[in-house]
Amino acid sequence: MNIPLLGLFYLKKETGKSNTPNLTEERIYTYSHYFLYTDTRIPVFSGATANNGIVGYVPDLRMEKQQKKHKVGEILTTEGINYYKNKPEGCITIVADGVYAGYSFYRSLQKYPVFAVNISCLVLYKKPDKKIRETYPNYEGLNLEWFNLKFHNFLLNIVRGEGVKHFTKMVCKNIDNLDIPSLTEQKQELVHLAHLDKIYKKFHQVKRHIELTLSKEVNGFKAVVNNDFLNIFNEPEKGTNALTEEAIYHAMPTKGHEQIPVYGGEKSHIRPRKYIWEKAKNKHYKPVKYFNGECLILSMDGSAGCMTYKPKGEKFTLNHHAACLTIKETYQDKINLKWFKHEYQNTMKEAAISKGSSRTLSKEVLKNIIITTPDITSQEEWVQEIEELESFNNRLQNIQELITELSQAEVVS
Repeated sequence: MNIPLLGLFYLKKETGKSNTPNLTEERIYTYSHYFLYTDTRIPVFSGATANNGIVGYVPDLRMEKQQKKHKVGEILTTEGINYYKNKPEGCITIVADGVYAGYSFYRSLQKYPVFAVNISCLVLYKKPDKKIRETYPNYEGLNLEWFNLKFHNFLLNIVRGEGVKHFTKMVCKNIDNLDIPSLTEQKQELVHLAHLDKIYKKFHQVKRHIELTLSKEVNGFKAVVNNDFLNIFNEPEKGTNALTEEAIYHAMPTKGHEQIPVYGGEKSHIRPRKYIWEKAKNKHYKPVKYFNGECLILSMDGSAGCMTYKPKGEKFTLNHHAACLTIKETYQDKINLKWFKHEYQNTMKEAAISKGSSRTLSKEVLKNIIITTPDITSQEEWVQEIEELESFNNRLQNIQELITELSQAEVVS
């Protein structure tokens, strides 16, 4: 049975009004002195995914009489805080802004009887079954834990973009085709989905540990190269302007044509989401630019500063949110691109400038970066060690993606 998202849930969201301003970390801190008098800590859900999306805690400032009158599924305001009382079946919260917009959490009553949220979080309370059956008479019920596991990746992938993403009320209104089976089927699927989720989280922990190791910079080496960025690298060659979603759609490769990956300002340029054919054109009907030499793909907008190494002969194309980065001839035997990617990615990301809701790199920013490297032999020895970790990390990524595919597939009882 297909039911819209808002046919199943009531949507709640903070507005940051003057009587209940946004619960930022700074504002949460202003309530900390209350913990001298009370041990009750109310979690504040945010737009983060770390620590289960909890950005901090506020005291429970509801009077005893207010607590008794506070009904499930209702919001009670006191001392400038909106307190959300959970329902017996729990609720769903969704990250509203940022890289992980659309990331959902199941919040059980037992673990989160009362909570607060900031403006970067949406709350979904399930409508009463009787209310839902008024429009969908064959509806049996909804297990919220099943719902979260079943549609987690679907919700996360609805909002895609290269800048800051937003999961808005309008997005929720447009989700109108959720397949809700019988309660018996939900319970059967939940066993399998919960098992896959447990495995996925274990893999994610290991993968995260490897990524943190890979992100560490090399320190204490004797500098052999010490020069300005634009004295070492050729000027970044940006991708094709006006290579829009529509242009890519019309340039999709058909049977018998080469599939050429398209990349932009994303965090990683390893697994392409889109492909075009060799005679593709942008929206102004001008030919698309292709790259196939050894280089780094550098995100200029969106996830600005993120880099991906590409070997010679790997053909691809870029939109204007990314650029191809190559070394000048005089430095080609002095700098290993793989080493540079790992050693300087954090530097490049930190150098990016906020521009509206996104971050960006420019020639003016890059020319102020000083590049310092050890000798090429030391770089290559370091790369050899780091590539073993990368290979293992990629295998973990493949397993995670397989688990995701399995969790989205129909479970055969």
